Amino acid sequence: MTCDGPRTRVYCLYDEDAIDGSDAKEDSLGYDPLEGDWAVSLPCPKDDLAWVERALSAKSKRITVRDMSSTVGESQSSATKAQTFTIDIEAFLRP
Repeated sequence: MTCDGPRTRVYCLYDEDAIDGSDAKEDSLGYDPLEGDWAVSLPCPKDDLAWVERALSAKSKRITVRDMSSTVGESQSSATKAQTFTIDIEAFLRP
């Protein structure tokens, strides 16, 4: 297992499940999670987004926040790119 792929997910336990801990899987990682090109995206309530973003950007460029109602990987720039993407059909069909 490496952290070189497009996404690594971390699952958490909350409330009574966290206190009990019987469902916890705390195996050691088989890789160094701080090596390579990585980033962390955290969900955040829309009302707190601005100040959390400012606070995190002062600490690291690798940790970002997103509106918790948005989909992971969704951003204004990717939405814009999707809208402006065109295919040159003639060039595509040329032998």
